[in-house]
Amino acid sequence: MATDRFRAGSLPESRRDGNSRASRRPGQLSSDRRRQSRGACKKAVAMSEPVVLVSNVWITGQMSPQRLAELAVRLGLKRVVNHRPDHEEAGQATSAELAAVAAEAGLVYVAAPVSGLPSAEAVEATALVLSHGEPTLMFCRSGMRSTAAWAMAERLNGADPEDLRATARQAGYDLSRLPL
Repeated sequence: MATDRFRAGSLPESRRDGNSRASRRPGQLSSDRRRQSRGACKKAVAMSEPVVLVSNVWITGQMSPQRLAELAVRLGLKRVVNHRPDHEEAGQATSAELAAVAAEAGLVYVAAPVSGLPSAEAVEATALVLSHGEPTLMFCRSGMRSTAAWAMAERLNGADPEDLRATARQAGYDLSRLPL
C-alpha cells in the first residue's frame, strides 16, 4: 500500500526527524534552522528600539503615534514608511493616525502595506523613498516585511543578494528564503 512508505517506522533512522538534507525539499530549512529563524523574528518583535539597517535607514516593529513623534526628533527622521496594513491587529494605530503625526512632525509619510511578500508596488514605493538618501524609518509588525521590502528595493538598483542578506542578518532579520 502506498501509505506504508510514509510511516515513521519505514523511514531510515537518519530521515525520521526530518533534519537530514535528503528528507527536505529544496530550499526547505531543517527544523533546527526553522526554530532559529523564528527566534530571529521573535527577537525583532520584542525590540523596542529601531535597528540601524544601513546608514540613514532604521527598521522597527509596530509604531504608536507617540513613539513616531519621539523617534522623529531623536533620530532626526525625514521620512517614514509604514509597511503594515490597517486593522491587522486589534489596537494598532491606523495609517491615517500615523500620517497625521508624521505631517505634524514634518515627515514625508508613505503607506506601502505588505501582507506576505512585498508587492511590486510596495517595493517601488520603498525604493523611491530610499532614493532620497534621507534619514528614514520603516516599520511593520516585527520589522521583517520592512526589511524584505528594503532588500527587494535595493535589489532593483543592482545590489548583491548575498550582501543584502548579510546586512539584514546583522540587524537580526533572516532573509535566507527571500527570492532576491
